[in-house]
Amino acid sequence: MSSNQRLMKRPADVVVQFESSGRWPDDLIAIQKTKIAFLLKFRDLFTTSNPDITARVGLENTSTEMLNQAHLDIIYASTGASFRLRIHHDREQTLIERVLKDKSTDPKTRESAAQGLAEYKRLFMKSPAHTQALQKLCTRYPALSPAIRLTKKWFAAHLLGNHFPDALIEMFVIRSFTSPWPWNTPSSAKTGFLRTLNFLSRWDWKTEPLLVDLGDLTPDAAAGIKTRFEAWRKLDPSLNRIVLFVTSSADAEGTTWTDGGPSKVVAGRMSALARAATDEVGSEGNIDVDAATLFASPLADYDFVLYLNPAFTGAAGKKPKRSSSQFKNLLVQDDGSADTESVGFEPVQLFLDELAQIYGQSVMLFHGGKEGGVIAGLWSPFTSRRPWKVNLSYSTRPISDQAGEVDAEFNREAVLGEIARLGGDLVEKIVVNR
Repeated sequence: MSSNQRLMKRPADVVVQFESSGRWPDDLIAIQKTKIAFLLKFRDLFTTSNPDITARVGLENTSTEMLNQAHLDIIYASTGASFRLRIHHDREQTLIERVLKDKSTDPKTRESAAQGLAEYKRLFMKSPAHTQALQKLCTRYPALSPAIRLTKKWFAAHLLGNHFPDALIEMFVIRSFTSPWPWNTPSSAKTGFLRTLNFLSRWDWKTEPLLVDLGDLTPDAAAGIKTRFEAWRKLDPSLNRIVLFVTSSADAEGTTWTDGGPSKVVAGRMSALARAATDEVGSEGNIDVDAATLFASPLADYDFVLYLNPAFTGAAGKKPKRSSSQFKNLLVQDDGSADTESVGFEPVQLFLDELAQIYGQSVMLFHGGKEGGVIAGLWSPFTSRRPWKVNLSYSTRPISDQAGEVDAEFNREAVLGEIARLGGDLVEKIVVNR
């Protein structure tokens, strides 16, 4: 394969569902093993039928038996296209729901089953339906797709990309096109982007759900969504689990994309940044405003900043490589795309997941996405100085006061040192702001 051939570093998700059959096992673990066997057979068929195809089976969610545990990456060397294939078996939902209904299930297993059911619906049911609805809307509104890309760029520039899934950002923008009142439907990407920021700056997400009309939202359905939102607020008044309640005519649950995140702090920062951007532009649209300022995020607002090695973020391959042609429009990008082993491999995201698992209660991390060059962090207020005791969930050091009492102080230097050790070559340097 030519070194100039560009590969999709992030594979497109594909879901395959077979016809109903009674030959599937009636056990969650056995179903996952059967899926792996199918994927291995698919791999052999793909690679033997076309030598241009690279196919390999990967594992995921290995720590729980409730989630899908295998996928097949399919890479076409000639075109650069790559796909990540998963198998959907509808019996899984019934088996997980059976675990939830069983009164003898222990709390830990019940919580794992609830998370597994939510992930199952999101991956195999809600995501395909959302993709189909988005494709239809992009055909109806030509400015929708570029407006979504601008809005995603804005979230990434302000290091919010790891807290807001793509589908959630898409729902924000879709609302500006399907419910544009009191304005007309946006006719340009810029207008759609600014209207979205204007809405986010005014949205009181604590007391109002977001209803996205995909063209078939009935009054009865809207009333049911509001009732479900009020029930969630009564069940979780502190907003510890569901902060943003976002629903549509195709997804009445409202928690598909926001179950467990973003948190109140992140949602509040989104609102504050959207208000600042809206004030900068002004209600009439300031044509003199520098568009770059809307995508500039000061790193001094964070307690510390991890600067990442460009070799792991994709930024190293952004410089154009000159060809023998003298025309600039014929320059090609040498982004290391010939390396098929890197397709689907996201070291920064893996690093973020590991840090969240280890230090999730001690620090909140912010990252802009797959090409972001930094990871910023805020220390949790729960790590403030307190009386000394054993088995604290974070690194501490003893501090004596004038009365001779020993307190526990959060050992920030040790935590940052451990983060640098875990990151290895991925972390170039750490800047501590306070």
